[in-house]
Amino acid sequence: MTTEILVNLTLPIVVRDIESVLETYGHSAYRRAFAIPEMRQKLAAYVLSHIPNRYAVVAEDKNEARLNAIPTSPFSERSRVQQVICDGVECVLRDHAEQIEHQLPVEGNLNTAPSHWFG
Repeated sequence: MTTEILVNLTLPIVVRDIESVLETYGHSAYRRAFAIPEMRQKLAAYVLSHIPNRYAVVAEDKNEARLNAIPTSPFSERSRVQQVICDGVECVLRDHAEQIEHQLPVEGNLNTAPSHWFG
């Protein structure tokens, strides 16, 4: 008997798109802030809670590579996801500014971060 599991098909797309959007920020404090695993998770959670998610039931023993072969979203959906990511970046930075400030390396911290982070 094969065990089946529920898989969020949206998560890999969101993770990929978060990386894509963060790459547009160059080597800014934004990228450094979201290099912190906890902040990256908070951003992914924000995005997933603001967009429709798709799920599939798959056999537990199926190859993970098969799950990674999920087709990309239509342009309009991807554009929406990218906008939600940008909104999420601002929201997470605003809500966790103090925590981020303490976790970022001191060098260049205040020079490259938006002033409202450290308000």
